[in-house]
Amino acid sequence: MKKYPTLWQRKTMWASLTAIFVVVLFLILGTVVYLSANLIAFLQPILIPVAISAILAYLLDPVVTYLAKHGFGRTKAVLTIFLIAFLAIGGLCAWIVPLISMQSASLARQLPSLTERTR
Repeated sequence: MKKYPTLWQRKTMWASLTAIFVVVLFLILGTVVYLSANLIAFLQPILIPVAISAILAYLLDPVVTYLAKHGFGRTKAVLTIFLIAFLAIGGLCAWIVPLISMQSASLARQLPSLTERTR
């Protein structure tokens, strides 16, 4: 009397089960990737500011720690750093805006002669 399932039947059954499990695994993985991409796209307006603030916190932590060790409170240290940053940005804008304004006025004056030269 033959033994059922035979060796060939067992191998075929396990091969087909393995193939089914691999397909199901890829379907699950594809679904997870698709849902993750949609979730990230949905949360992007929130994630970008959070990422920027996390990077700023990471970069400014050593400076805040240094200032906190030398007599500043952490709040005062953070406020001091932001004040210095705003003053630097304001100074940069006060320096660059007049330069751009002068260059734009100069370009506007020279534009007719430049267009004549190109013809």
